Amino acid sequence: MILVNGTRWYSGSLINNTSNNQTPYFLTADHCIGSLDANGDTDASFYSFWWNYESSTCSQNSSDFVAESTSGATLIANNSATDFALFELTESPLDSNIDVFFNGWDRTTNPIQGGVGIHHPSGDFKKIATHNITPSPGQVWGSGTHWRVNWTETTNGYSVTEGGSSGSPLFTSDKRIIGQLHGGSSINCSDPANDPGEYGRFHVSWDGSSPKRRLKDWLDPLNTNQNYLDGIGAEPLVTFQDDIDIICYDNPKVLNLNNIQNQLVTWQVSSNVTIFSSNNSSITVRAKYSNSTGNGWVKATLSNDIVLQEDFKVGVPDVSVITLESFNSAPLVTGTFTNVTARYDWLIDVGQLGYTWEWIVPSSQVIYNSPTYSYIHVSPLGNPTSIYIKTRACNECGPSEWKGKWFIVETPPAGCTSCPTGPGIIHY
Repeated sequence: MILVNGTRWYSGSLINNTSNNQTPYFLTADHCIGSLDANGDTDASFYSFWWNYESSTCSQNSSDFVAESTSGATLIANNSATDFALFELTESPLDSNIDVFFNGWDRTTNPIQGGVGIHHPSGDFKKIATHNITPSPGQVWGSGTHWRVNWTETTNGYSVTEGGSSGSPLFTSDKRIIGQLHGGSSINCSDPANDPGEYGRFHVSWDGSSPKRRLKDWLDPLNTNQNYLDGIGAEPLVTFQDDIDIICYDNPKVLNLNNIQNQLVTWQVSSNVTIFSSNNSSITVRAKYSNSTGNGWVKATLSNDIVLQEDFKVGVPDVSVITLESFNSAPLVTGTFTNVTARYDWLIDVGQLGYTWEWIVPSSQVIYNSPTYSYIHVSPLGNPTSIYIKTRACNECGPSEWKGKWFIVETPPAGCTSCPTGPGIIHY
């Protein structure tokens, strides 16, 4: 349950993402967040969240309940069309050893029959409203953007939504979220069988004009494009013990898994990587060939369908993304130095990648170079001519192939103070 400045306000739910990494994303309704907006004021530091706010009996007074709680959040996405809002909590309940569950989701356009809504009507203890129908198109907030359900009686009677229930999840009978509550009617308990609830459709919320107006960027960070995801509990995460930045052909590297417990693991690697050896908790990999390059990954698929992925660079730098260009200062006069700059995938400072540069220019030239910042000063030539310059990038796997280019050397016209330049032209 959400509290705003200490007042019991609305409902919502932790929700899982395809990394299965227990990131504390919290789904609720857009109309619950006041003036907050993901494209504006995102500060929900004055929000607090009560966990496991429930009772096994109907007689306990909820005002006497001491809740487990966390404080603060940042709004990361919202959209009024389906009335969703997604927060990332400042404090994860796991950090306070609170037993929580990160609910799964389903972006189906044809939900199955039956399900429940779990909510806090009027800020009360958790209630479970049950239905046994197939959700139908909304009638109040949009037939294409909302689901509509009516509740059915159980052995404990009816549960219907009220103020405070907004933002609560609608689950399929497969225990996956397909929407969050926008609203119901004023009928409530006077005629509960005819008291509907309308929920913003999860599959519509999935897409939007930008990451701040949709769910998919946050709940599918691996870009798996999967249609549904099961929830995960608060048990210790299976994680990669090691981080790999780069793998080479002649130096295999090991990735180990933590907290594997009774899970069975299936390993996969990208096409430029080969498995040197593996078992259920570790894998040793290397670049597939001596000239393999680019980006690579290792995936571990657990028997509970959780997928872990480690991304890294593979092999020597890729010569195809190296470019050479000339840049000149003004005024340009005979006898000045000229910069020739190299870029790796348009990045000038390859030190950010852990790479360095090597250069070859004609022996008559004086070279001043920065190993990581990727430029040299070519000394002046006495007569107009052409020179050939080569460079290559190096990393721990070795150097790339050489990238070379002819540069035309020109004498600027007399009196020129700002002469035009272009790729492959050096003025002196």
